[in-house]
Amino acid sequence: MRGAKIFKKPYPLVSGPMSKLIWAASFGIYVFFFLVIFRPFGLDTFSDSTTALYSLGFGAITFITMLLNLIILPKVFHKFFDEEQWTTGREILVTLVHIFLIGVINSVFVQLVFDIPTSLSRFIYLEFVTLVLAIVPVTVWTLIIENRLLKRNIQEANIINTSRKPLIEKTPQDDEVFIRSENKMESAKWRTDQIFYITSADNYIKIGILVNERFQVIMLRNTLKRVENDLRDFHMFFRCHRAFIVNLEKVEAVSGNARGLKLKLKNCPEEIPVSRALNEEISIRLENR
Repeated sequence: MRGAKIFKKPYPLVSGPMSKLIWAASFGIYVFFFLVIFRPFGLDTFSDSTTALYSLGFGAITFITMLLNLIILPKVFHKFFDEEQWTTGREILVTLVHIFLIGVINSVFVQLVFDIPTSLSRFIYLEFVTLVLAIVPVTVWTLIIENRLLKRNIQEANIINTSRKPLIEKTPQDDEVFIRSENKMESAKWRTDQIFYITSADNYIKIGILVNERFQVIMLRNTLKRVENDLRDFHMFFRCHRAFIVNLEKVEAVSGNARGLKLKLKNCPEEIPVSRALNEEISIRLENR
């Protein structure tokens, strides 16, 4: 179904602490100004100062609830909040969950401050109406952002592909990389030209390597931070993402989607993500490799 595809498009997940703080603050500020300007729910019966005070309370509750949601939900449902599997559909769903939970807390605030009794049926009705009214603007806004990010990242990927040095087949290097494992029996050596990428996997790392013309993935018990330190003297390895180290000499093309840039490695089935903050640096590195 073509219509369902719009909900499966890649979308960036709000993941960093500062991003979560900004996102929550934006929601809180929006609610404050909306209530001050339009004065719904009987706020028009109060003075300007009282309206501003109550609106500030609603805005603060929105901010705190949103921030707690952004912190707690990914920890409780960590498999669902997979950055590389995040889509427009998940973003829309989670935004509606945020709105629902904010509505619950604000309903309690209304009862405490205004001393207005409410029934369960009325509460459910109000929450239902809120979600029905929110679903269209939330969906439209998410799809607009996805389209803008997609165009921007594709354009940036095209610029990098045009300016970067072409991939040149090199003869096998004598340089060997010794990658340790917490289990010393599993530690191993490979030539630098054999290693494509290294990624974290809980308490392990996965190493994508080419052995006897066959691509393989080896797992060792180690951390990406330790491996990054071991590779500091090898200029071709670059930590392009919090979960990936890539061999820049294997990059044959750069692509983009709404989440960010992706690196296509020669003879490698997996595309490597690039953190959005490192777009400029990856461009410089590929141009000067």
